[in-house]
Formats: sequence, C-alpha cells, structure tokens
Amino acid sequence: MDQKKLDTIGWVMIGVGALGGMVLGALAGILLGSDILGGLLGVFGCLLGVWISVRLHDIIFGKQIKQFEKERKVAAFYEECKKYGIQDLKKLDAAEKQRVQLIAEKHAVDLSDPKVIQDFNTVRDRKEKEAAEKQEKKALADKQTDQEQYEKLSRYAQLHGNKKPVAMFQDMAGRLRGDDTPHFLPMQKESDGMFMAGIASGIGGTAPALASLSRTAQNNEAVRAQNQVARDINMAIFQANMRGTTMADEYEKTASTLAVKLVSDASSKKVFQYLKFNRVQAKVTAAGSITVEAEASVEGKVTAFDKPGFIDGYVIAELYYGSKKVGEAKLVFPAFGSINFEMNDKGYLRTNPGRSVKLEGICLFCGKQGKTYTVKMAPGDLWIMER
Repeated sequence: MDQKKLDTIGWVMIGVGALGGMVLGALAGILLGSDILGGLLGVFGCLLGVWISVRLHDIIFGKQIKQFEKERKVAAFYEECKKYGIQDLKKLDAAEKQRVQLIAEKHAVDLSDPKVIQDFNTVRDRKEKEAAEKQEKKALADKQTDQEQYEKLSRYAQLHGNKKPVAMFQDMAGRLRGDDTPHFLPMQKESDGMFMAGIASGIGGTAPALASLSRTAQNNEAVRAQNQVARDINMAIFQANMRGTTMADEYEKTASTLAVKLVSDASSKKVFQYLKFNRVQAKVTAAGSITVEAEASVEGKVTAFDKPGFIDGYVIAELYYGSKKVGEAKLVFPAFGSINFEMNDKGYLRTNPGRSVKLEGICLFCGKQGKTYTVKMAPGDLWIMER
C-alpha cells in the first residue's frame, strides 16, 4: 500500500467517524427530548468521532506511516546529496563526509542507523530506473516523430510525371474538404421581462416586480453582448469555410489541368543542371536523424516539347561527416514543382515567378547530435512538365 492509499483511507475513516458521531449525538439528544442538547451532543459526537478515527488510523497503520515518513526523508536527503555529486555514501572524502553530515541534519536523517545506506541506495536505484524509463520513452517518442516526418516528406517521391502534382493537389483539396460542415456558436435567448415581473408582482407586490424587471434587463443586455460576439465569430467561421471551399475548388481545378500536361523525356541528370540551391542546412534531431532544408530555383529556360515548363520530382541530399557519407535524404518538390505559389486572401491560387521554392527532407537515424554534417545535392527522379 502506498502513501496515497493510506491518506485516502485516513480521510474516509475521519469522514465516517465524524458523520457517525454526529448522528449518534443527535439521536441521543432527541431521545432525551431536547433539540439544543441534541445539537450540542451532535457537535461533540462529531469531534469525538474524528478523534477516534485518527487514533484508529494511527494504531492500524502507524508502522506504515512511520516507514513512509522515513522514506520521504531519505529521498529528500538523496536528492540534495545528488546535487553535490554524492551518489555513494561508502566512498566519501573528508569534504564529502562533512557535506553529508550537514545534509543529514537538515533532513533529520540518522546516519548512525545502519539501514540508512541501504535506503539511500534503494532510492538511488529507483530514481535511476525511473530516469532511464523516462529517457527510453522520450527516445521512442522522438523516433516516432522522425518516422512520421519522413513519411510526410517522402510520401510523393515514388510518383512520376503528372501523377505526382495531381496527387498532391487532390490531397490538399481533400484535407480542406475533410469537414465541410462549419460549427457555429449557438445564440442565447433573451428573457421576457414583463412575464417575470408579473409573476414577481403576483407573489410579492410592486417592489419585487421592479427588481425583477431590472435583473431581467441586465441579463438581456449581457445576452445581447454575448450574441454579438457569437455573430462575429460565426461570420469569421463562415468566411473561413467559404475560403476553404474556394481553395479546395482551386486545387482540384489545378489537378485537373496538370493531369493532361506534357512531360519531357529529358534525363534527371540533364534536368538537375538547371537547378540552383541556396540556404542549404542540415540539422540533427534528438533521435539522431538529419533533416535537410534548402531553397531551389531554376536557372535558364526549361521546356517540355518546346512548350514553357517547370521542374518537378525530387533531388537527393547526400550527407557527409567529413569525407564519409553517412546517408541521404529525398527532397521532394512542392505540389507545383519549381513554381512558387500561394493562395490569395480570397482563396485563389497565385504564382510568384522568379521566387525559389522550399525543399525539405530527412535521413532517419543517420547522425549524432554535436557533429556537423555537410550536404551535396545530386539528381533524384526529375522531369520537366508543361506549364
């Protein structure tokens, strides 16, 4: 049984004792024919019941309570020793012995007790085990986070040609249409002041009626203010929903257009030569994965069968520690490939010629924090698609 359960039992016993004592005292007063005496006996019985419950709790669980108190003191003693790097009471120099003695006095720990060292070691082992379990859980969570990021960033890498941008735009539209039903805030109803005042008048007269009218007016004023806030929020929700619907329509329209665009037969190596990369960064996550970010732009004019085009697909970021290659990450182009685009305030797609696009990728569990890694870009699966 732990400390929490003991405390719960103690409070339950006190409650039962207090209630039982109060009831018995009150019954005694009733039997004696005096309400005042019954009240006094009820109070006395309640106090007596609490006292008896506390004593019984101490008698039954006294040893366990003392043990928990001792463990609490030793735990506090251990935590302060740990702050000074003291983890073993058997291996102390002169300064550490004095420090331990002072800490023991502070926490009322008797160092002459032969069990103190054993209890100290027990606390240390338990704390170390808890810390290790916590670290293990965190490591698993960090790995799961990196794995989810990898799946998100690499999801479209296996798609080639028209299928890749079409799938991305359709998925973007699908996410926007995931909940087409807007959730509006409800309106509150105002009270009928005259109706309530009439009831109050019938019960108590003019004064209660006027007081009722005043309270109802104040309440209705607050209701109107709340309803106005709700209307403003609902309007924002409605506008956001309409913009989301417009964006989804735009994405689906773009997907439909791209589905029939021409794709050049130029090799990935040749297409790669048109790309320029800036702001390339490699960072190591807590789980030891390496994330890569870069900005890509197109130098020169690219065409698909003599028609103006854009570059799409993915590039490979080769990761090196010194001269040693430790892994690679796939950096997939956004939905519109090398064309930078955004949605305007009304939810319509707008392209930004001349601006670079952001690329992201991740190499799972191939690095170590504290080390610096360099990136070398290489062709992946690339193509030129008609604009």
